[in-house]
Amino acid sequence: MEIRVFALVLLLVLSAALPAEAQSWGMFKRKHVYLNMNTPSCTQKITYENINYGGTCKYKNSFIKATDTQVQAICQRGGRPLGGNLYESTAQFTVVTCTTRDTTPPCIYSGSQSLKYVTVKCEQGYPVHYQSDRS
Repeated sequence: MEIRVFALVLLLVLSAALPAEAQSWGMFKRKHVYLNMNTPSCTQKITYENINYGGTCKYKNSFIKATDTQVQAICQRGGRPLGGNLYESTAQFTVVTCTTRDTTPPCIYSGSQSLKYVTVKCEQGYPVHYQSDRS
Protein backbone atom coordinates (compact mmCIF):
# COMPACT_ATOMS: atom_id res chain seq x y z
CA MET A 1 0.00 0.00 0.00
CA GLU A 2 2.83 2.42 0.87
CA ILE A 3 4.45 1.80 -2.51
CA ARG A 4 1.20 2.62 -4.35
CA VAL A 5 0.75 5.85 -2.41
CA PHE A 6 4.37 6.81 -3.09
CA ALA A 7 3.97 6.02 -6.80
CA LEU A 8 0.79 8.10 -6.97
CA VAL A 9 2.44 11.06 -5.24
CA LEU A 10 5.48 10.77 -7.52
CA LEU A 11 3.24 10.69 -10.60
CA LEU A 12 1.36 13.80 -9.46
CA VAL A 13 4.58 15.69 -8.74
CA LEU A 14 6.09 14.78 -12.11
CA SER A 15 2.97 15.74 -14.06
CA ALA A 16 2.77 19.08 -12.23
CA ALA A 17 6.40 19.70 -13.09
CA LEU A 18 5.85 19.47 -16.85
CA PRO A 19 7.21 22.59 -18.45
CA ALA A 20 4.53 25.19 -19.10
CA GLU A 21 6.17 25.72 -22.49
CA ALA A 22 5.29 22.19 -23.59
CA GLN A 23 1.69 22.78 -22.58
CA SER A 24 1.68 26.16 -24.35
CA TRP A 25 3.13 24.58 -27.51
CA GLY A 26 0.23 22.15 -27.51
CA MET A 27 -2.25 25.01 -27.16
CA PHE A 28 -0.44 27.00 -29.89
CA LYS A 29 -0.66 24.05 -32.29
CA ARG A 30 -4.37 23.61 -31.59
CA LYS A 31 -5.08 27.29 -32.25
CA HIS A 32 -2.69 28.10 -35.10
CA VAL A 33 -1.21 25.09 -36.92
CA TYR A 34 -3.33 23.09 -39.37
CA LEU A 35 -1.78 21.71 -42.54
CA ASN A 36 -5.13 21.07 -44.26
CA MET A 37 -6.83 24.36 -43.36
CA ASN A 38 -8.84 26.09 -46.07
CA THR A 39 -10.81 29.33 -46.14
CA PRO A 40 -14.34 27.82 -46.15
CA SER A 41 -13.50 25.86 -42.95
CA CYS A 42 -12.91 28.88 -40.68
CA THR A 43 -16.20 28.72 -38.74
CA GLN A 44 -16.08 24.93 -38.40
CA LYS A 45 -12.44 24.78 -37.26
CA ILE A 46 -12.70 27.64 -34.75
CA THR A 47 -15.87 26.11 -33.30
CA TYR A 48 -14.40 22.59 -33.18
CA GLU A 49 -11.20 23.73 -31.45
CA ASN A 50 -13.22 25.94 -29.06
CA ILE A 51 -11.00 28.92 -29.82
CA ASN A 52 -13.67 31.46 -28.82
CA TYR A 53 -13.74 32.49 -25.17
CA GLY A 54 -16.47 33.11 -22.63
CA GLY A 55 -19.41 33.39 -25.01
CA THR A 56 -17.78 35.93 -27.32
CA CYS A 57 -16.36 35.44 -30.79
CA LYS A 58 -12.64 35.95 -31.28
CA TYR A 59 -12.34 38.68 -33.91
CA LYS A 60 -9.44 37.12 -35.82
CA ASN A 61 -7.49 33.87 -35.80
CA SER A 62 -4.69 32.80 -38.12
CA PHE A 63 -3.83 29.23 -39.11
CA ILE A 64 -0.41 28.30 -40.48
CA LYS A 65 -0.66 25.63 -43.18
CA ALA A 66 2.46 23.65 -42.29
CA THR A 67 3.68 20.69 -40.28
CA ASP A 68 4.44 20.98 -36.57
CA THR A 69 8.14 20.55 -37.37
CA GLN A 70 8.13 23.38 -39.92
CA VAL A 71 6.43 25.76 -37.48
CA GLN A 72 8.64 24.77 -34.55
CA ALA A 73 11.69 25.52 -36.72
CA ILE A 74 10.79 29.24 -36.60
CA CYS A 75 12.16 29.21 -33.04
CA GLN A 76 15.42 27.69 -34.25
CA ARG A 77 17.10 27.63 -37.64
CA GLY A 78 13.97 28.73 -39.54
CA GLY A 79 13.59 32.09 -37.83
CA ARG A 80 15.49 35.25 -37.08
CA PRO A 81 15.43 36.75 -33.57
CA LEU A 82 13.65 40.08 -33.15
CA GLY A 83 14.21 40.42 -29.39
CA GLY A 84 11.97 39.64 -26.44
CA ASN A 85 11.75 35.95 -27.43
CA LEU A 86 10.11 36.93 -30.74
CA TYR A 87 11.23 35.20 -33.93
CA GLU A 88 10.18 35.91 -37.50
CA SER A 89 10.15 33.07 -40.01
CA THR A 90 12.82 33.28 -42.67
CA ALA A 91 10.46 31.68 -45.19
CA GLN A 92 6.88 32.54 -46.00
CA PHE A 93 4.07 30.24 -44.91
CA THR A 94 0.62 29.87 -46.38
CA VAL A 95 -1.61 31.44 -43.71
CA VAL A 96 -5.40 31.27 -43.54
CA THR A 97 -6.75 34.29 -41.67
CA CYS A 98 -10.27 33.90 -40.31
CA THR A 99 -12.23 37.03 -39.33
CA THR A 100 -15.74 37.77 -38.12
CA ARG A 101 -17.76 40.97 -38.38
CA ASP A 102 -19.42 40.55 -35.00
CA THR A 103 -17.95 39.36 -31.69
CA THR A 104 -21.32 38.14 -30.42
CA PRO A 105 -22.59 34.63 -31.28
CA PRO A 106 -23.28 33.03 -33.58
CA CYS A 107 -19.63 33.18 -34.58
CA ILE A 108 -19.50 33.14 -38.38
CA TYR A 109 -16.08 33.53 -39.98
CA SER A 110 -14.83 34.28 -43.45
CA GLY A 111 -11.32 33.36 -44.48
CA SER A 112 -8.56 34.61 -46.71
CA GLN A 113 -5.35 32.86 -47.65
CA SER A 114 -1.97 34.40 -48.44
CA LEU A 115 1.77 33.89 -48.14
CA LYS A 116 3.16 35.53 -45.00
CA TYR A 117 6.22 35.79 -42.81
CA VAL A 118 5.06 34.75 -39.34
CA THR A 119 6.29 36.20 -36.03
CA VAL A 120 5.91 34.04 -32.93
CA LYS A 121 6.97 34.19 -29.30
CA CYS A 122 9.21 31.24 -28.42
CA GLU A 123 9.90 29.56 -25.09
CA GLN A 124 12.49 26.78 -24.82
CA GLY A 125 12.51 26.32 -28.59
CA TYR A 126 8.74 26.14 -29.06
CA PRO A 127 6.25 28.70 -30.41
CA VAL A 128 3.76 29.67 -27.70
CA HIS A 129 2.15 32.86 -29.08
CA TYR A 130 1.21 34.03 -32.58
CA GLN A 131 2.40 37.62 -32.52
CA SER A 132 1.84 38.85 -36.07
CA ASP A 133 2.44 38.24 -39.74
CA ARG A 134 3.40 40.27 -42.79
CA SER A 135 3.42 39.81 -46.55
